[in-house]
Amino acid sequence: MKSVSYFTLLILFTMSLPGQFVLGDVLHFTLDSFLERAVTKDLRVGQSVFGKDAAEARKTIALAAPDPEASLSYGTDALGNDQGERAVGFSLSQTIRLPGQKRALREIANAETTLANASLREATRQATFRAKGLFLQVLAARERLSFAREASELASELATFVASAEGRGEASGIDVGQTKLKSLSAKEKLAANEQELNELLAQAGIILRTKPDDELVLEGTLTFPEERPAVPNDISNWRTQRPDLALLAGEQQRASARLHKKKADRWGRWRLEGFVEHAREIDSPGGLEREKFHGIGISIELPWWGRRQGEEREAKARLGAASLRRDILAESIAIEVRTAAQRERILFQRLSNFREILSPLAEVNGKDALKAFSQGQISLQQALQVREETLGLKGEYLNLLLEYHLAAMRLRMALGG
Repeated sequence: MKSVSYFTLLILFTMSLPGQFVLGDVLHFTLDSFLERAVTKDLRVGQSVFGKDAAEARKTIALAAPDPEASLSYGTDALGNDQGERAVGFSLSQTIRLPGQKRALREIANAETTLANASLREATRQATFRAKGLFLQVLAARERLSFAREASELASELATFVASAEGRGEASGIDVGQTKLKSLSAKEKLAANEQELNELLAQAGIILRTKPDDELVLEGTLTFPEERPAVPNDISNWRTQRPDLALLAGEQQRASARLHKKKADRWGRWRLEGFVEHAREIDSPGGLEREKFHGIGISIELPWWGRRQGEEREAKARLGAASLRRDILAESIAIEVRTAAQRERILFQRLSNFREILSPLAEVNGKDALKAFSQGQISLQQALQVREETLGLKGEYLNLLLEYHLAAMRLRMALGG
């Protein structure tokens, strides 16, 4: 009986604290899986996918045959009595597209599809760029937090050592105040790094559309680049890889197709018509008479000359504006690539110098300081200061590494990757 009561109380206690036991999932992401989900969940990419579907539907509609028109008529004489005439008629008309109009509509439909595909590629490229940049920033913030935590511990050890040295008369009050201030500053920097990492993880959760209780674990570290982006010498090859340039090329193609359609419409709209009519005349001299009429014909709707000229001028102006935008973007791409390549080259040289010269020298100084302290040549305060400087150099190297990876990513994006 006691065991049953204990079990009941345990259940009641558990039900009284539901929030304490409802936890989210732990989601692990590599760079590839992070980018895949981020692109899939991106709103602009989703809109571009539906835009592509809509363009395919418009293409089907544009290339389909025009809808026929049918009409049914009934008429009597003016008096509306049995002494007059009554007639029932039926007509059917079908719009005919001329060869030039068919070709123009096909060009417009293909241009719309090209635009939709380029829009999807550009939205995917932008989403990948944003997600990859955020992923790299999270990795850097996590390592920066680790360095800040270690620096805070060193600063705390140094402040404790100087405070004890003051009690022995081996340090002054100024030294105590400086080391304590440095310790407080290191703790404040640690808190700032924690806040930065939490904010970046929150942004990642928004991009990935995770649940509020989910925990994100991003796998990987920032490393020295094993492969650098290559800039081709032939401009004509890589320019075609830019989706935004393909987007403007599609707009130019669509404007050209619309101009062709306006020129094809100068021949008017042709329509094939057929009709059948049955008439009955009661008060004719010969008595009741019945007549049937049927026939076929072609009607043409000719456009007004002034309106046609205005529509063609408007289409030419739109084509010129689209061509101008494409030419300007093509020139700006060359400048963008050249600037990005120069920045990547300079940062890689700085990163290489840091890795080959500064970092090894800092490691040697740290080992020499520990060796000197063990031999009694320097004090613990000096050894901790050397170690603190080494951590500072590692933090600078991490910032430079992140800056390089972002620059290399911008260069690949400029190249259309």
